[in-house]
Amino acid sequence: MELKSETLLSSLLEGAPGTEVIVSRVTIPPNTSLPKHWHPGEEFAYIIEGSVTLWQKGKQDVLLTKGGSGSQDLFEASAYSKNR
Repeated sequence: MELKSETLLSSLLEGAPGTEVIVSRVTIPPNTSLPKHWHPGEEFAYIIEGSVTLWQKGKQDVLLTKGGSGSQDLFEASAYSKNR
């Protein structure tokens, strides 16, 4: 298994100029960590299989498991994910 990101949908948001929504399917191999990074908007996750730990600077780690969901705040400066 390899790290993979597939964009399923990308669309401008009506009524909110300069904004868009992107829906992606991200596959993270077991025991793999993503580097610290940021998103210029809110991020939402739904775990299809396995589990992942989300880290955000200044916040408690969040463990998401199969069927679980979570989000990261707008303009969160530091975040990373680890698949267990």
